[in-house]
Amino acid sequence: MAYFDWRKKYSVSIDEMDIQHKQWIQLLNDYYTCIQNEPDRLKEHLGRLIYEVSVYADAHFDAEEDLMLQYEYPGYDEEKLEHDKLRKEIDYYKSNYDSGKLKSVIDFSDMLKKWLKHHIIEYDKRYGAYIYSIVGDKQKSFYFY
Repeated sequence: MAYFDWRKKYSVSIDEMDIQHKQWIQLLNDYYTCIQNEPDRLKEHLGRLIYEVSVYADAHFDAEEDLMLQYEYPGYDEEKLEHDKLRKEIDYYKSNYDSGKLKSVIDFSDMLKKWLKHHIIEYDKRYGAYIYSIVGDKQKSFYFY
């Protein structure tokens, strides 16, 4: 059983962003599988997850923010603020991991899972609907990264 299942309700109607969200979910699922199969390597897996999430978040958020700016999405500032909050949260976990203060291996993945579910439904779906109302099925021509 997957830790985090993709559901149609998470679709933002922008194919590339749905693909990126699915990749983020897969990253969490891969981590969950690792900690179940190799419990003696929890700390190593957590360090790798924090690093991979940090890198992926930056790339994904940059792509989303560029897309929102390109289509002059009116909710850009609010979305950017939410992205920046998660970046700070990731930095907090990284700092605690580096200093040995992060004790619970699941805290980070649970926080991220909760954040993603909420953020996609409450924020990303709004920009998706806005941009889709402008471009519709022409989205195949979007350029990301």
